[in-house]
Amino acid sequence: MQSGLPTTIQPWKMAEQGTVLEGEFSLSAMPRLASMLSNAEGQVVIHLAADVDDEGIHYLAGSLETTVTATCQRCMEPLAMPLQVESRLGLIRDESEANVLPDAYDPLVVPGTNASLVEIVEDELILALPFSPRCADPTVCGRAPAMPGPSEASSNNPFEALSVLLSESKRKE
Repeated sequence: MQSGLPTTIQPWKMAEQGTVLEGEFSLSAMPRLASMLSNAEGQVVIHLAADVDDEGIHYLAGSLETTVTATCQRCMEPLAMPLQVESRLGLIRDESEANVLPDAYDPLVVPGTNASLVEIVEDELILALPFSPRCADPTVCGRAPAMPGPSEASSNNPFEALSVLLSESKRKE
């Protein structure tokens, strides 16, 4: 399931201490992410550093690396997608503080002392997934559906169907 990482962290305290976290989580430990994938096999490699910047902003920054298996939306076959996510999360106590964060940070709301590291990692991976995963090259896609060509009627006159409907509606009057 996990290797070298706690599931719950104290990000405010970690930032004060300049803590670095390195290790792995199983993709199967992330149920929301797993529900979006073809399978939840594999690990995510995590490297996160917590610190305080020159402006006094507490943050978590680092990288996540994994390969997930999604479903290609063209051919509906499994599709291996490598993900490399670089994150810089500014810690805030409530959402009203988000607008004072510099643009270099994405907000991470941590109202108390503890936060779920698994959920933080899961959120970042979900945000990195494409909305509609597809094979990179449609010509090598497993069973890419053929695009329908134009019909003869539509190639001659695209408004022909409208004229038929208009003449029918005038007959009914």
